Amino acid sequence: MDQITIKDLDQGSILYEVSSSNIKLNKSQHWENYWQQLFETHKLLCTAAQENDIEQLQILLSPKYHLPIDINMKLEEQWSCLHYAAMEGHFESCRLLLEHQAKPDITNVQQRTPLHIAALKGYLEICKLLLQYGASINLFDYQYNSPLHLASQYGNKEIIELLLDNGADYNVRNHFNFNAYDIGLDQQTLEIFEKRGLYQDYQKKSFRGMHNRNDHIKNLLKLSDRQSTQASQVKVSRVEIQQVGPQDFSVLSQLGKGSFGQVYLVQKKGNTNYYAMKILFKKKLQAAGIVRYIQTERKILTYVTSPFIVKLHHAFQTENKLYMILDYCPGGDLEQLMNERGKLPEKAAKAYACEILLALETLHQNCIVYRDLKPSNVVIDKDGHALLTDFGLSKELNAQRTTSFCGSYAYLAPEMLDKSGHGYPLDWYLFGVFIYELVHGKPPFYERDRNTMYKNIKTSEPPRPDNISDDLWDLLKRLLEKNQSKRLGSKGDAEELKNHSWFKNVNWQQVIQRKQPVPKASLRTENCDLDLKLTFSENAQHPERHNFIHDWDY
Repeated sequence: MDQITIKDLDQGSILYEVSSSNIKLNKSQHWENYWQQLFETHKLLCTAAQENDIEQLQILLSPKYHLPIDINMKLEEQWSCLHYAAMEGHFESCRLLLEHQAKPDITNVQQRTPLHIAALKGYLEICKLLLQYGASINLFDYQYNSPLHLASQYGNKEIIELLLDNGADYNVRNHFNFNAYDIGLDQQTLEIFEKRGLYQDYQKKSFRGMHNRNDHIKNLLKLSDRQSTQASQVKVSRVEIQQVGPQDFSVLSQLGKGSFGQVYLVQKKGNTNYYAMKILFKKKLQAAGIVRYIQTERKILTYVTSPFIVKLHHAFQTENKLYMILDYCPGGDLEQLMNERGKLPEKAAKAYACEILLALETLHQNCIVYRDLKPSNVVIDKDGHALLTDFGLSKELNAQRTTSFCGSYAYLAPEMLDKSGHGYPLDWYLFGVFIYELVHGKPPFYERDRNTMYKNIKTSEPPRPDNISDDLWDLLKRLLEKNQSKRLGSKGDAEELKNHSWFKNVNWQQVIQRKQPVPKASLRTENCDLDLKLTFSENAQHPERHNFIHDWDY
């Protein structure tokens, strides 16, 4: 046999010809090539679904196509072609895939179905279509979030109505013990449940879409209390908790001083590692009415784990003071770096941005809006990696630091100035301000006159920084969008940002493993202060004392 010909018998056309003399495949090679062709064909199918290429989809799904197609085959992160179509909001692609037996309840690595994704992104017609084809309305993802949870979390009101009308269980609780009402984005979202009488079990609700900082603090404390209870159902005595105290550390030097306490560089006795010891004065905290803020920081750092969030190692108290033992980051913070260099090259800014993006993603997955992203709250560890810090009070501790940008005023988002309520999109606006300042040297709308700056934030377009790529400029414009519902990240949170062209060559697995190259850290050498006199004469605080702070020790 000299020639192999593949013909389309219906059309009579020749699809493929090859000389048998050129074929030197053993059986193993033959099957490897066959499966590789199938895989490549499925990639084409997913790309067509993602790009809403209906003509290509019809060709690939045709029974006359020369290779069999598994429409439910999964690619990276176990995403199917229906996931991709739903993520991009392509109704016709979704319809065509469902007509060809795509499974409406297929799950990805996060255990999310296409309905989860469409509910999160706000695609009402796709949600209707999936339900029409039998999608299960009460399936749960890896955090036990239902599609209703995600629709409520992102404020997709018409989808909330649709899901409730079709029997969604509003009262099921996720792994953070929140139901869909608890995590509603804003007042309008909550009113949907209230009008249906679906909140009777909740008295004096303070969450209210995180409209104000006090409500936000209260709910973070409540959230972490629930998680602590789930983590351990046994009561631990005060003696068992207080295994570490101030007497277990050697103080080397003072790192900082503020209105409510000091920060010291310390070593744990018998350990060569360095730590930052934050010491806070109870009376000053109580007089200022801000104990809850430091409780928030302590609680968040207890249960949120990320390679890009400063780690809390211990927390303890004496009669007059609170102590936190934290990672020591000798690279200083990015504000100090900016003061030294003026601005950063785009490559360096991207390295830090990738790590902070993952830190924010972790916080959002734990139902936390960070709300305070700026260079002074990003510190650099000994290996040069960026870590998020300050979850409640660090700005008070650093009150003596001067900044040329009117404190935090340059970092206010339009929705904060309008007092219109804010949620996760706020963090993505601040992420845009953060990157902008890294590459430009100052925030986008900064003016010396505060009122002018406020007007700029609310109405002006940001000027393009010099010498940045088109991809970065597009990212910044989409992050600095005034309308939070149109802002990049408002529908798909961190995944939307990861899919932007500026991040197209980023290996996120390497980032999370801290293998992505980062700028070399300029480590600050802390000289031991031989004249430092700091003694820890106080005993451990007894829980029956009047100023004992409950649930502090860790």
